[in-house]
Amino acid sequence: MFAKYKFPLRGAIFMVILATATIPIEAYMVPLYIMVYRVNMLNTYAALIFPLTIMTFGVFFMRQVIISIPDELLEAARIDGAGEWWIYLRIILYLSKSGLMAVGVFAFSQAWANFMWPLVVVSTGDMYTTELGLAVYQRAFYTEYGPIAAGAVISIVPMLVVFALLRRHIMQGIATTGLKA
Repeated sequence: MFAKYKFPLRGAIFMVILATATIPIEAYMVPLYIMVYRVNMLNTYAALIFPLTIMTFGVFFMRQVIISIPDELLEAARIDGAGEWWIYLRIILYLSKSGLMAVGVFAFSQAWANFMWPLVVVSTGDMYTTELGLAVYQRAFYTEYGPIAAGAVISIVPMLVVFALLRRHIMQGIATTGLKA
């Protein structure tokens, strides 16, 4: 929307969205917790995933990817009678597939390594994330380094699997960035 459509206050709204990237989660954690509490999502997977679904970096990155799509393709589709939703689903999303994969890897890595938010919204051991589970091995006067090291190595495996599955799309996106059709 910020890349291809012109509307009033487009630049100002985009700047406000970018400005939110500078605000750490600790600054808005209490209102977010109250919101999650009021909709009865505490101690659920939805509570773990919900705040990470909207990423300022993702909005900025996808805007840059979509700007690189030639306007002539969209105009040709409009001349052929395509609607805006058809253009979005069949042209824009298809051509920005590598950017979506890169944002997906970034979002997964951010969610996987998150410690503070799961600590706030999860209260039972079976809902602990890997980071919270590893923190259990740290005691007041003693740290069990063996299990922490083993858990840290094991916690890297899902990240490597996600990257291995999506690396072809990511590398293709990096290779074609900046090329004009």
